[in-house]
Amino acid sequence: MTFGSLFGLLAMGIFVGIAFNRNARGWLARVGAVGDDKTAALIGIAGAFVGFHLAGAAGWSQFFLQYLTAVLGVLLAGWMWRGH
Repeated sequence: MTFGSLFGLLAMGIFVGIAFNRNARGWLARVGAVGDDKTAALIGIAGAFVGFHLAGAAGWSQFFLQYLTAVLGVLLAGWMWRGH
């Protein structure tokens, strides 16, 4: 993994994680158990790395597919973190 890929995954995980946290508030917000943006950013980074490496393990070597699965990983991690 190059430095550009690492920085891209970090930035994407932080951005998508925070955006998901602010726009996808569910039942946790109603009960008052909402994490802050720092936690959402960390969950987003973890989801991005998992999605990116799962794409690599599946043999998808195209740059676009790896980052697309990284975004899907962020969304899935955020959704699961929200308790769905």
